[in-house]
Amino acid sequence: MKTTWPALLVLSIALPARAFVLGGGDADKDCRLAFDGADATAGASGVVCVDGDPTCDADGVQDGFCRFDVRVCAGVSELGCDPVQIDRIEVGGELLAPPAVPTTVGECGGLSSLQIPADGTATATTLRGYRNGDLAEVDYLNLCCVAEAGPLAAAACSVAFDPEASACALPLKALRKVERAVTLLGQANDFRAVAPKYLRKAGKQMRKLRNLGQKIASHDDCGFALALMASHAADTIAAAAESPL
Repeated sequence: MKTTWPALLVLSIALPARAFVLGGGDADKDCRLAFDGADATAGASGVVCVDGDPTCDADGVQDGFCRFDVRVCAGVSELGCDPVQIDRIEVGGELLAPPAVPTTVGECGGLSSLQIPADGTATATTLRGYRNGDLAEVDYLNLCCVAEAGPLAAAACSVAFDPEASACALPLKALRKVERAVTLLGQANDFRAVAPKYLRKAGKQMRKLRNLGQKIASHDDCGFALALMASHAADTIAAAAESPL
């Protein structure tokens, strides 16, 4: 389902000098839209927060939940990136309010406060920004709350998403690839001695999903968002496979 937010939902406010998540995609375009209020801990798209950690959990209390206060901003400062004006924004997944269009550098949408259980649950948001009818930016935010940090926790968070956050109408095989990767990450956690084997298999599922997204992108821009989600998961899983567990 495609969602275009009206300008009435916008809070016009200068972008503060603090951490933000660029969201992945091409480096020379990744500043055009970004997620303010969180600091990426896994690639350019992932935020894995330990319950109670004041650097990411907004309430700073170990209470079984992480609170993320986030918003979408336009035209953040990033070396080598061209923050062109965006005249249409489409949001998938968690419906964060984007800034008014056409965008102004440093302008942000309304603040959203998200409560996420500390059980490895993740929430996903994708953004597609357009300029003169052409796709100018694709972003992805994966927010996850855990009881304890670690490479396996980050990998599990990376696959704990709803692929329909891409805003694509997906075939059943796409959903099954995510379900299979989730199962494999659970097995990697249960059988640490052979965890790399399960991680490799989970990574393969995400690479297949990325390929499917790229195929969909040939006729629907939502495929770029799906491919970005899958790429983030594949990269995070690969990093876990190379780390001490």
